[in-house]
Amino acid sequence: MNKNTSITQQILIAMAVGLIIGSLINTFADTNEWIKSFIVQGVFHVIGSGFVNALKMLVVPLVTFSLICGVCGMGDIALLGRVGFKAFGLYLITTGLAVSLALYGYSDQPWAGLSEKHSTALRIHTQAVTTTH
Repeated sequence: MNKNTSITQQILIAMAVGLIIGSLINTFADTNEWIKSFIVQGVFHVIGSGFVNALKMLVVPLVTFSLICGVCGMGDIALLGRVGFKAFGLYLITTGLAVSLALYGYSDQPWAGLSEKHSTALRIHTQAVTTTH
């Protein structure tokens, strides 16, 4: 990349390249078994699982230490009560929104709009997950 290219431009270029490559892989994955089995279910699955696990390991300590540093740096205990009340209220609102969206997604026909092949695969996977847990 050029030294004059800003980080925003680099991110946008990388997103566009990823969109193009992902679209090409999605187009050819149905017809080419090697792409589907090796690239999508192999390489991307391993990298994706590792990335999600790394995020899970990073998020909890980061949030915990951010809260600890924020509380220690406040000074006035009355201010801590007001900020804590607002943060708890925001937590309840966002949790309620997340639960509402999840319930809406699983209500009625969550697979309406998918192809028959993908719809059947999701139904089988959901039934397998719910019976084992």
